[in-house]
Amino acid sequence: MGALLVLLGALVSCTAPRSTYMNVVVRPRVEQAWKGRSILVFPFAEEAPESKGKGGLLARMAQQDLMERGCFPMVSLVSAGFWDRVGQGEEDQILAALEEGRRRGYDLVLLGRIRRFFPGGLIRTRVHLDVRIVDTQKEITLFWGKNGWEDEGPDPGLAMDPRLSRPAVSPERLAGKVLGDLLDQLR
Repeated sequence: MGALLVLLGALVSCTAPRSTYMNVVVRPRVEQAWKGRSILVFPFAEEAPESKGKGGLLARMAQQDLMERGCFPMVSLVSAGFWDRVGQGEEDQILAALEEGRRRGYDLVLLGRIRRFFPGGLIRTRVHLDVRIVDTQKEITLFWGKNGWEDEGPDPGLAMDPRLSRPAVSPERLAGKVLGDLLDQLR
């Protein structure tokens, strides 16, 4: 019986996060659409109640990821307090970001939205994000993608024996996976 419990625990602990959907709504028709262009990354809008204070973190993650990829010669970040001066509507935020991007001399702006940011425990961790890249001069969306992942988490049907379960993945860690998958689509 003990060996069976250890085997079940090993199987449960091997489960990994899984994608719940990936939807790229808009993608450039031309390869290398980003070559030689600068991008300004804005804090992600925090729509999910559990995401309070995470918009700046996700913007920093996006900036770091874009810099590591080398897609853009210049990648900069707007401070987290920027949205305090702007309306809450998505259209207001896009227009304000375009104006700020032009004012600072950037070709593109990256805007994100945290649609779901649910920390797991006995249930699954869930993270759903949107990323949009807009040309500041032409005011057109060049890329718009949506992605969601959820962690399998511990099986609530099993006894609360620590050998049979593992802790839920943090939403911040899962957000890195969701964001990375979205930015992979920029190639």
